[in-house]
Amino acid sequence: MNLNISENKAKIIGLLILLVVIIAITFNCTKSNPFKTNEDEKLWEQFLFQNTRLNFFSNGRTVNDKFYAVTEETVFIFKDFQIEPELIMLNSYRPGYDHKPLLTDNYVAYFSPTNNSSIGFRTFIQSVNNLAELGIWHLDEAYENYFFRRNANYRTVGATNDKNDFYSLILGEGNVCIVRANIDTSYIHNPKITEIDVFTTPSMENGNFKFGDMTYFKGNYYLSFFRGLDGKRHLIELSDEGIIRDLGDVTFNKVVNAFFEFQGYLFGILEGGGIANTVDGENWNYLGTIGAIVHDFRVIDDNYLFYYDVDQICCWVAENNSIYVYQLPTSNIAGRLITSINKFNDMLIITTSNGIFYADFEKVMKEKKLLTTSTFI
Repeated sequence: MNLNISENKAKIIGLLILLVVIIAITFNCTKSNPFKTNEDEKLWEQFLFQNTRLNFFSNGRTVNDKFYAVTEETVFIFKDFQIEPELIMLNSYRPGYDHKPLLTDNYVAYFSPTNNSSIGFRTFIQSVNNLAELGIWHLDEAYENYFFRRNANYRTVGATNDKNDFYSLILGEGNVCIVRANIDTSYIHNPKITEIDVFTTPSMENGNFKFGDMTYFKGNYYLSFFRGLDGKRHLIELSDEGIIRDLGDVTFNKVVNAFFEFQGYLFGILEGGGIANTVDGENWNYLGTIGAIVHDFRVIDDNYLFYYDVDQICCWVAENNSIYVYQLPTSNIAGRLITSINKFNDMLIITTSNGIFYADFEKVMKEKKLLTTSTFI
């Protein structure tokens, strides 16, 4: 028994050492480009609409055999980039350039364009009834002067889980609350919002707040923020059962600006350029300094973690108890803001501020450049 415990500790220590060694290189991949030629331009094809207003894609997601991409006022559904996509008009809701709509397997969620009093939800069916609204007016009258908060760092409008629970924040009168609503998509032509609950703790009251990211991990929702009133960082945990806890300053006196999950760990990119991880949400390990602002992450085929900073892409590849860190060729994407990375029909799909880029997944991965590697103990 003691031998197994020692082996497990050694593996964990080995993982931490591994990540500290590779982090400085992996997250600074945007500082220099290892590609000496423009051969990568031959890799990527670009999809553009003639109407240039439609070419700012704010998010994308693969669902089964289709690819969903969100523009300012439309969800486009692609089966192939050589044919015209289907479309779902978002009508009075227009996901603008100031936030990133949330795409799940069942719906898209986005802020009202005129104010912050509601969030719209649509399933992927064109129907006049295909709209559900989560509005301040659905809450108790005590919240009538509150509004939904738009997230910093171009993060999505909220978080979700596999039960179709949606989480977002409302602010008002110096307080912040978590709103949880279940999005019933069983009637795909007419989604409904059910079981709306509001949660708060004393540390979420009477504060000058600076918010980080939110996420859902292993049965719990997490929210990171700084509270000016007490000068402390807080990590809030909300369980599926509705139990809310303030875990306090467990992330090394830093707000978590971005969460991502990989290989069973929840990672956090910290303010000031640090990175930490946890297996349970409460006990965090500080791994080192990264120095880059990373916009988003996407795990593909379980062993690939893709992440990007503006117009550059790197990935971690987990294989044979090792992590290999690569940079991908993207020179002809330069100058565009990357908004999502997905795999679709054996292609790597990049949505950007000016069109969609796609290339054969295996071919791109063959052209990638190794930055560093290390082996687990």
